[in-house]
Amino acid sequence: MNQKQEKMETTALKTLEITIPTEYVSSIRKLIQGLGGKIQVRPKKKCGLDEAIEDIKAGRVSKDYTDIEELWKDLMA
Repeated sequence: MNQKQEKMETTALKTLEITIPTEYVSSIRKLIQGLGGKIQVRPKKKCGLDEAIEDIKAGRVSKDYTDIEELWKDLMA
């Protein structure tokens, strides 16, 4: 076994999350792949508030309740 193979077998892998401008993605991808790594692009997750605002804008909210009693009355009906 040569030195390079020994070094690769003992190298620990790390997972990093980075944010970069779109125009650098292809260069960074080539660099990472050249180093023997891999890249997984994940879509940005929306928080619950962002999803709720989208629901309101899209009209997926059917009724506004002024208080909890009004909500319960509607649910029990």
